[in-house]
Amino acid sequence: MVLHTIVSRRRFVIGSAGAAVLAIAPALLAPSPAGATASEFFATAKPGLRLRSGPGLGYKILASLSMGARVERLASGGRADGYEWVKVRVVSSGKTGFVAFKFLTTAPSDGFEIGQTVHVEAGGGRGNLRSGPGTGYRVMATLSTGTTGTIKDGPVEATGYFWHKVSFGNVTGWIVTSVLAPGAGSR
Repeated sequence: MVLHTIVSRRRFVIGSAGAAVLAIAPALLAPSPAGATASEFFATAKPGLRLRSGPGLGYKILASLSMGARVERLASGGRADGYEWVKVRVVSSGKTGFVAFKFLTTAPSDGFEIGQTVHVEAGGGRGNLRSGPGTGYRVMATLSTGTTGTIKDGPVEATGYFWHKVSFGNVTGWIVTSVLAPGAGSR
């Protein structure tokens, strides 16, 4: 007797001669966003996902990835310190290392809609508002944490980050999505 099971449009045949365990990470079965391949993921940890030299919390931190940073999955890293680890390559810098799979998603995490009220919530206390979506554009203003604005456009991916066009009072420009939080701030 053969049991046929369909899992997310993929067919697996499990024979009755032996026991089989089928474990599939839900993120791997989710549809990929436009422009992303099956091995591309986005960081979801805020303020930053730690890229490590090995698969575990005891390994050296190589970099801190901003929310929305795009990574390419290279290999499984096994389980350590309560996390499943994967070896990744950071698309914007080319650096390779290990991250906890729990903090990756197959879709960029912006969650903002045109017209939505947001505020700056920067880890360093400030966020740069630029004339265009990318680090090469001129800084028009440096905004303090708590500054309130309105989403005008985005997200746009450039220079390894996701950007939103936001109006803060009388100045409108582009700011890294990872420093924005929903709702009004204190300013």
